[in-house]
Amino acid sequence: MTIPRYRVPQAKARDPHPFGHPLANRPLTVLVDAHLASGPTDGLRLLPGGDAMEGTPDAVTMLRSYLRHKALDAIAMSVESDSFKKKVVLDAPYPDEDMRPFRVLSKDAESLRGIWPYRQRLKYVSEGRALGLSEEQAHDAVMLSSVGSEIGADLVVTDCDWLLSGKASVPAVNIASPKQALALIGLLLRCRDDFVFMGGLTIKSSAWGFQWATARALLPSAWRWMSAAYAHTFSGGSTVAGALAGSCITRIARTLKLRDEIHRLTYLPHTGTRQDDLLANFDWLLVSLVAAFDVTARVADISCGLGTRKQNVAWQRADWIKSVQSVAPSLAALVDRDTPASDVLTVCRLLRNTIHNEGLQGAAYSQTSGTETRVLLEIDEINEVLEALENIGGSSAWGVHTERGMTTIEADVFVDQLIPAATQALDDLIRETPVQRLSGYKPELDNQTAPDDFHFGRGAQHRLKLLYGLP
Repeated sequence: MTIPRYRVPQAKARDPHPFGHPLANRPLTVLVDAHLASGPTDGLRLLPGGDAMEGTPDAVTMLRSYLRHKALDAIAMSVESDSFKKKVVLDAPYPDEDMRPFRVLSKDAESLRGIWPYRQRLKYVSEGRALGLSEEQAHDAVMLSSVGSEIGADLVVTDCDWLLSGKASVPAVNIASPKQALALIGLLLRCRDDFVFMGGLTIKSSAWGFQWATARALLPSAWRWMSAAYAHTFSGGSTVAGALAGSCITRIARTLKLRDEIHRLTYLPHTGTRQDDLLANFDWLLVSLVAAFDVTARVADISCGLGTRKQNVAWQRADWIKSVQSVAPSLAALVDRDTPASDVLTVCRLLRNTIHNEGLQGAAYSQTSGTETRVLLEIDEINEVLEALENIGGSSAWGVHTERGMTTIEADVFVDQLIPAATQALDDLIRETPVQRLSGYKPELDNQTAPDDFHFGRGAQHRLKLLYGLP
């Protein structure tokens, strides 16, 4: 999961929840590992002409730019970084006390804190050494997590695999890689209705601008496909072809909004109201995805010239697929049994169909980190769903667990797997749809790709995928 789980630090348990509603203004405290704190920031600027964003920076470079945002209280585990307003200085351990003092320095203030029990923390160093870290690397990792715990950091950013594994015997803090941290910060800002690109320039956008452009980034083959569908409509062909294609992008854009809300609700303490809100968003996300598959089937039917009644057009209908195969065999092959597209569609379709039947239920799942809301999977086709999941990564990777005869879904983990898998399947179907058969199609559409402009250029779409935590 690229957007990491967030848990409120114990030191801030009584503070407003940063992802709560009404939206809290409490800044997110982010502690950054020493060697990640220094380096280039995103030199974001528009290319000559003012239409496109320059460059495709990596996650840590973008992260350094976003750490300047007023919604964050960024602290560097290093005094050498000039771009951080706050820095940590580790002082020598007190010889007669089980504590190592440290100071958090800012321009106008200095606070003295301490790592305690220090000797206990030093024992963790040997654990890191046993996994191949040098003495210095293991010691720095332990100090980083210890400082993060003592200051109540909401997020500790590192590229140390030992800490990121979640298996290190260090104080419990929210550990994240630069890519995960950037995705979490992106989510926080979107939840606060702040849709912004930060770098050499700060560029404000909108919710719809972010969602629509990201949806287009996830469906690169749709540029040719949608242009052909609209050309067909405008040339006197099907009056709905263009609208059907456009609605596919709209449905995917909506799933991104729903995905954000599912993550936000997962972070909040469990209540009955939040459980119902999470289930509602999970339901609507499935509805939107299945709708996107349905409209691609309609466009395929029009492109193949089949004239099938719309009630009978669906990727899971064997009789319709047989008709498609006679015109576009490569398209029909994508939804053969046990293909990735077929498995993803099976999962989406069978879970979506619960809106017609028993409905998805919630379950309060207690564990050491607190009570979390899960989706209870009690449907007749459960074995079919589980079999499809095993074909596309395995149930555990999708956050699906069967324990004591009960199958539950971690909704945030599930949707982070589902959206990339579903959009890849959709893009494959779109690419193989024979839109060149449509009236109004022109040869110049053969190689149509995204325009290199502000919203859809390579620079913008690269940044958006990182901010959304998408591959």
